[in-house]
Amino acid sequence: MTACGELRDTKAGTTRGLREEEAKVARYRTVSGMAFVRVWLAGKPVRHLHVDCALRKCFPEEKMPKATHKKSEVLDVIESVLGRQIEVSIRGSFDVPLVTLPETGLIRSLAGEQASTGMSVKLVGCELSVTGAPVSKIGWNISEGKSKKTVHVRMRGRISTVVSESYLMESWEWINKQLGLFVLGRREDERT
Repeated sequence: MTACGELRDTKAGTTRGLREEEAKVARYRTVSGMAFVRVWLAGKPVRHLHVDCALRKCFPEEKMPKATHKKSEVLDVIESVLGRQIEVSIRGSFDVPLVTLPETGLIRSLAGEQASTGMSVKLVGCELSVTGAPVSKIGWNISEGKSKKTVHVRMRGRISTVVSESYLMESWEWINKQLGLFVLGRREDERT
């Protein structure tokens, strides 16, 4: 997940006093294994807050991030802007077994195969632009695993929120909700 946003002043001068921070990277444990978080503040004046969170398994060994700071030091950067309004672009990447996607849903309905006299054409991935919804882009591609087909889904959307102690969890829950609505076919009132 990436949460890349611009801090908004709610009162005159609220972004004054912020200083640019170089990227800080930390490792942390999740129920899914080791993960990395990278955070920085940038801009003149400083208004840009960028956060990347990714599982270790997302990186090939030769491109594994190096932890440069403790997790608490990385989170201090976010804490320095608590309570501030932010316009944030949230991106998420998900691997979903093809068989779990609804038959009439967006991806499976597009991934049909057309065959004729020994030739076939099949859409195995694409990127869609969306207007009039919280999500602005949905991209996907199908890959064949050892025993099943997996769909790698990429989603992007934009929200206005406040940086809080639960900012990262709320961003993750929001992009997961969009996955449920637009890809997995869940209704908004359905629990995940």
